[in-house]
Amino acid sequence: IKENLVKMGYNEIKSTFLKGELPKSIFKDERKTIKILNPCTKEVSEIRQDCLNSLLKSIEENKMKKLPIKLFEIDHVAYIKENQIKEKIQIGLTIMDDISKINEMWGDIILLYAVCFNDTARFEEKIFNNFIRSGKVNGKQSKVFGVIGEIHPEILERYNINKPIVVCILEI
Repeated sequence: IKENLVKMGYNEIKSTFLKGELPKSIFKDERKTIKILNPCTKEVSEIRQDCLNSLLKSIEENKMKKLPIKLFEIDHVAYIKENQIKEKIQIGLTIMDDISKINEMWGDIILLYAVCFNDTARFEEKIFNNFIRSGKVNGKQSKVFGVIGEIHPEILERYNINKPIVVCILEI
């Protein structure tokens, strides 16, 4: 997966399993956050439910670089669902440019599903937290699913970002 994403022009990031309180999880399926009992700081007070926060922080730190900025992360996330702790692996992709690159991102997802999961990606328009345009992504055969969309300007303001950002988070 990593090799294919690099060939598509993405750069890999690595971040901590812990995060601060914002933004909320993009998934609307009754996930509850796992809180740290005695955190050192607010920035590491929870175990992350998805990799959205780390992608946005990385964009914020690199926003002065040449556009487009294309980043990816593959890492573990955890949350409570139905009173059980769930740990998953997520693939997070993001693109920042002068204009929204949602169509380019969708093309990359179609290719990723075909090459890495031997499947066909499907899209269903759906509203998710933190997005202005978004949809659900899944495959015809694989159990890989996720969210794709353009981040809401109010979220971008929190990270001092003034360009459109498209994100896709896949759970495998």
